[in-house]
Amino acid sequence: DAARVTKILKKLNGLLSTPQRETEPRGHEATRRLTFFVNSLLMDLPPPPPVEAMVSMTTLTPFYAEDVILSKSDLLAKNSDGVTTLLYLQTLYKADWENYLERRKITDESIIFRSEHVLETRLWASFRAQTLARTVEGMMHCESALRLLARLEKLNASRLNKRKANAGNTPGGYGGTSTSMAPPAMVPS
Repeated sequence: DAARVTKILKKLNGLLSTPQRETEPRGHEATRRLTFFVNSLLMDLPPPPPVEAMVSMTTLTPFYAEDVILSKSDLLAKNSDGVTTLLYLQTLYKADWENYLERRKITDESIIFRSEHVLETRLWASFRAQTLARTVEGMMHCESALRLLARLEKLNASRLNKRKANAGNTPGGYGGTSTSMAPPAMVPS
C-alpha cells in the first residue's frame, strides 16, 4: 500500500509543480473542445432520465467504398505531387502528430510501423483523414457511455445496449447497377 501512496504523491507533485504554460493545450481544436466542455459544466440542465427511460437511438452511416481504417500501404501511397498521405497528415496536424509521438514515447519516426505502433499510427491517421473512422469511433463511444450509465444504475448492460443503441453501415453504391439490369420495383397489391 506504501507503493500506491508513493505513486499518488509523485503524481500530485507533478501536477502541482508543472508550469501553467505546459498545462494549456497547444492546438486550437483542443482549446475549443476543452472550453466547450468546461462551459457545459456550468450550464443549468435538468436531471437526465434513468437509462431505462431513455429513447433508443439507431445510427445508420452511409459509406461508398472507403475503408474505416487506412492501411499502411494507404499511408505510404504518394499522390501526383509525390507526397505520401501520412506526410500530408503530419504536416496538416503538426501539433497532433507531435503529441502522438510523445504519448507513444517514439523518438525515432522510422519505428512508427513496427508491430507495437502500427495499429495506433493507422488509427491516428484514419481519425484525421476518414470521416467514416470518426463516425464509427463516435458510435463506439456512445455504446461505452451507455455501458457506464447502466453500470452506475446497476442494470444489465449487455441487454440494455441492444435495446438502446444500434448502429449500422449502409452501402451507398447507388450508381453501380445499370438500369437495364436492375429488377423492377415491387409494389404491394
